Amino acid sequence: MSKKYPLSSAQMPIWLDQHLSGDSPLYNLGGYVTIKGEIDAAVFELAVNNILDGSDALRVRYVFEEET
Repeated sequence: MSKKYPLSSAQMPIWLDQHLSGDSPLYNLGGYVTIKGEIDAAVFELAVNNILDGSDALRVRYVFEEET
């Protein structure tokens, strides 16, 4: 299970806005890359994981848990 950390002051308004307006695409960013030719899936996966490992921001998930 992943560790949970408190939100930073910069993250809190984003979390709150996403919680209140979850259907809003305001913070959704997308893009694509066209790869021509064959790729080695294992090497490609390793490359993507290396990028993700170098940036915690790419692995951030906001989870709302109701207190009981």
